[in-house]
Amino acid sequence: MKSIQPDLYQLVHVLTPAEQRTFHHLAHRHTDQRKMGYYELFEILRRQDRFDEAAAREATGLEKPHFAVIKRQLYEQLMQALSYHHRQDHDLEKGRRLLQQTRILLEKDLVDQAEKRLRKARKLIEGHQLTALQTECLLLRKALLEKRLNQPGARQTLNALQKDWTIALTALDLAGEAAIASLEAALQHLQKIRAQGNQEGHSPIPIMGRPAFREALQAPEWTTQLDARRALSTYHFMNAEPAAAFAQNQALLQLFQEAPFLKERYPASYLTVLQNLLIDLFQLQNWGKLEEGLRQLRQLPKQHAFKRLQGITPRIEERSTLLEANMLVVRKAYGRGRQLADELMPRLEHHTLRLSYPNQQSLLYLLALCQWLDGTADDAQSTINLFLDRYRKKTLEELYHFARLLQLMIHFDLEHVELLPYLLQSFRRSHTGFYPESTELFLQHLQQLLNATRSREHLKTLTGWRSAIQNAGLEERESRFYEYLDLFYWMDHYAR
Repeated sequence: MKSIQPDLYQLVHVLTPAEQRTFHHLAHRHTDQRKMGYYELFEILRRQDRFDEAAAREATGLEKPHFAVIKRQLYEQLMQALSYHHRQDHDLEKGRRLLQQTRILLEKDLVDQAEKRLRKARKLIEGHQLTALQTECLLLRKALLEKRLNQPGARQTLNALQKDWTIALTALDLAGEAAIASLEAALQHLQKIRAQGNQEGHSPIPIMGRPAFREALQAPEWTTQLDARRALSTYHFMNAEPAAAFAQNQALLQLFQEAPFLKERYPASYLTVLQNLLIDLFQLQNWGKLEEGLRQLRQLPKQHAFKRLQGITPRIEERSTLLEANMLVVRKAYGRGRQLADELMPRLEHHTLRLSYPNQQSLLYLLALCQWLDGTADDAQSTINLFLDRYRKKTLEELYHFARLLQLMIHFDLEHVELLPYLLQSFRRSHTGFYPESTELFLQHLQQLLNATRSREHLKTLTGWRSAIQNAGLEERESRFYEYLDLFYWMDHYAR
């Protein structure tokens, strides 16, 4: 038999507090003898920071064969508790229970009661568009009709069943078209990410050109429309068409508003759509709507539908914070960025702001940039040093190069004249080939500023630096360099 040890440990540690309370309640309905073994193991695993089977078995005092039985028992009890906890939250589960009850009543030949139960199931299935349950519902309608073929109206019932069966098959076909298109778009997007954006563009996804896909966009089933529009949104995003992607994400949010139960059924999909919409707004530089959307995003953990999503609060905090920091930099709102840094840096220093490594480093860089350009170079030095201390070699190499350049500018503003020559020389040796023209001008003019003794010489050097960038057309040819390091803003404010 396949071991379930890692699965059991993982399951214990993804339970929400509410799910743990349900398990606790159900476990304590049993006698002490029945619950003692598996509940004790649950508490032991819950307290483990890392899975250690030997330690867990030793803590229970059980022999290996008995311990294996308890593990299996705990896993099954946890699954039953999860089913019990979520059965009232999911309309799919409600529909399944009604269909199961209908079948049981039919098997007991309680036809009238079965019909009442099936009528209730059909109302839920059709009202909430539970396509996954349509086949079972149709089969039960067939079974019910078989018991009433000798009654008046059987012909009309049969005709209605045939019509509904045809409609259901068409709906299922369109749902399949939309689902495959959505998966194909998501796969292409993942491949592009793995290729680090080296792919210039994407040819149309073949399935999107089929008539059935166009029909899926207008299908009466909301879930089919969700998949179809999600496919188009992803495709437009990959092809750098933010306005078209925004239109699809806006239509997706409208679908969620028209059918509120969709948010309860697919909270993760709603979260993804809203986040994608915010990225579209960022690319379109619609700052007012973006800030409004960020507020809306941050309110989601308080809503019932999203509480069951694992780690929802830190996930939203991570993505919204990084998007806000990027927005402030693009808007050159460095004062607000510095205020954000004042709020976040204590948490970043003590690891209480839970971020993935790439997002942590990106945020540290953005905050350091804001602090530097808002005139708080001492704070910027602490932040960029934290970036460099936590840097892992051979990762985020471009961002690391920019961080080293930013470090040089911070040291210049802090007048660290003895340290800078060494840092300039070190950078020249280790960062060859990095935006060569812009980097060479940077190092050359920073050295001139360091050698200058009068403010007039500083101003002359800054003017020459700006002219050299513009005359070489570097703002266009190496535009990313000036997006990541806003030298012109610094020159304007340094000159004052």
